[in-house]
This record gives sequence, C-alpha cells and structure tokens, in this order.
Amino acid sequence: MSQSRDRGELTPEEKANLICVGRYAGSRQAHRAATVLLATGNWYVVLPEPEDDGRFGIYVPSAFALEAADLILRNRKEEVEHPPDLTALWPSHSVSGWHLLIAPAILVLVFAATATEMGTVILEWGRFDSQRIRGEGEWWRLLTPLFLHADAAHLWGNILGGLFFGYFVARQKGVAMAYGTALVGGVGGNFLNLLTFWYGSHLSIGASTAVFALLGGLIGLRCKDLLGKGRGNRIMRSYGKWTLIGVIGAGLALLGFLGAGGERTDVLAHLYGFVAGFAWIMVWTFWKQKR
Repeated sequence: MSQSRDRGELTPEEKANLICVGRYAGSRQAHRAATVLLATGNWYVVLPEPEDDGRFGIYVPSAFALEAADLILRNRKEEVEHPPDLTALWPSHSVSGWHLLIAPAILVLVFAATATEMGTVILEWGRFDSQRIRGEGEWWRLLTPLFLHADAAHLWGNILGGLFFGYFVARQKGVAMAYGTALVGGVGGNFLNLLTFWYGSHLSIGASTAVFALLGGLIGLRCKDLLGKGRGNRIMRSYGKWTLIGVIGAGLALLGFLGAGGERTDVLAHLYGFVAGFAWIMVWTFWKQKR
C-alpha cells in the first residue's frame, strides 16, 4: 500500500530523487489529491513549495512520477466530469401542489368576502392598526392582516411570491414548515412593526410580510447549512465566510428589489418579515439539531 511519509523520514538519496507531480493551495488539499495513490504500493510526501508562496506539492520517487501524475490528472478529470452529489446538503421533501394551494385558496376566499357588503367591516376588524393593538389589546391584528388585500394585483402578487419562496422552503423542510415559517414570520414581522409604531399610528394589510418571511427563512436555511455540521456542510464551509456573506447579501438584495418599491409599500413590514423568518428558521433548525 502507498503511504504518506514525513520529510524527516527520508534519506538524502530519497530526497534527491523526488519529483513534484502536483501543487495545491494547502497541505490538506494536497493530501486529499494524493489519496488516489494509496493503492499503488508507492509512497509520497507533501512538502511546502520552495518558492514560499504558501503552496504545497505532492512529491514522489522519480520512477513513480509518470504513473502518479497520470493518476492524479485522471482523478481530477473524473471529479470535474462527475462532481460530487451535493443534494444531501438540502434534503428534498415531496411537495404536493394541492397542499401549497391551501393558503392561496383561503386568501382568494377572504378577498372575495371583502368585495361584499361586509367588506368594510372585515377590513376594519382585521387590518393592522398599531393604536388599536396597543390601546385596546386587539392582538389578533398581528395575524389577520396577512389574509387581507387592497386589490387583485396586491393579492396575486403575494400569492405568486408566497408560492415561489414557499415551494423551496417546503422542498427542504416540508410543507408544514413552509406554512409555519409564513405564519410565525408574518406575525413576528407585524409585531416588530408594532414596536416601531408603538407611539404612533400605522395601518396596513397584506400577506407580503409572510412572503418575505419565507424569503428570510430560505436564506436562513442556506446559512444554517454553511454553519452546521456534517459531511456536506464541511464542503460548503470550505468556501469560507465570504459565501455566508454572499448568501445574506443576495437575500437582502432580493428583498430590496421586490419589497422596496411602490408608493403604498410597507417597506418596514417587508424587512421585519424577512428578519423574523430568518430568525425563526435559524432557531428552529439549531434546536432540532441539538435534540
């Protein structure tokens, strides 16, 4: 069997007979690439490059150099042509379209009800009203605004956004978690909005707080994968902190692109929904991991 040797174990003759068959950014990467040599019956040694540029080389006896270089090259080609299956990073759940359509159906029915003679009463009773929540203790108004919409464009925009982000959350954590994230994040976002306008007056309706909670939850799942433990997550962590920053930055950019336009847009509710959904997913997944 081939084996890795330390430099101190080599005789002067062996040191003089070494040939480099590959250079890598670190010793760990070099040893990983050299594992393809383990079954050849020859030895190798990983040494820092003399140029002192931080790289490490795989060195083998000159008689073994051609075979070793060919094995390493062919192994790298196979890795490119057959990349590792990373689907284990984000487990896939079966998602039924009928399950995802429950929420849109409820939103459509409620919207139809607001178009009747009772519409004004429904909107008055269910909308987010910071003064009524604080002064009258009408805490249901943290939930009910998620089911109310001003017009058809408002309704269908939120339905499409919720289906899009909700589908990807459901694929990773199941339909129940997608609905849970939308509700917990939506209510949490409205609560943060209430704290902001605790001494002021603020009215709002719409499921967009829940929609952006799903976006925040999706970003939270990616961040949890980067910070978590396990074989697949180690692969992700190898990309470093910049990947984590990039994921969060991409989520915030999407939040800004989708949630900051329009004269009547409740930008803070969108931001708070994103934050609440992100926090909910991170807390829930790490709690499950500790159990």
